[in-house]
Amino acid sequence: MEENMQNENGVKLETFVVERIDELCAERKMSKYKLCQLTGIAQSSLSTMARGKTLPSITTLAKLCEGLGISVFDFFNRDPEAIVITNEDKLILKYWHELNDNQKKVLLAFAKGIIIESELK
Repeated sequence: MEENMQNENGVKLETFVVERIDELCAERKMSKYKLCQLTGIAQSSLSTMARGKTLPSITTLAKLCEGLGISVFDFFNRDPEAIVITNEDKLILKYWHELNDNQKKVLLAFAKGIIIESELK
């Protein structure tokens, strides 16, 4: 007998995964076709998931998350207060930590200048 996994709100995991993929694609204005292209996942596999016939493996879920620019943790975390760290954000932080104090001051001044300039337009 197959046991349906549910979250604390009683939502089936299959439903959650499908809805979350839809939500994240919509936020990024990304089609499922584009997501499949970015991840190398077959459209038929994504369609099977969308019909609730199967759940993605951990490897497939990791690929989907990478294509969406989020971590697996962020995929399951729907806390609106949570800060989502993308791969691009991680790269910026990596470079930030390699800068000395003076370089950080210069970079912050530059970033503030860009923001102020864009607000004036």
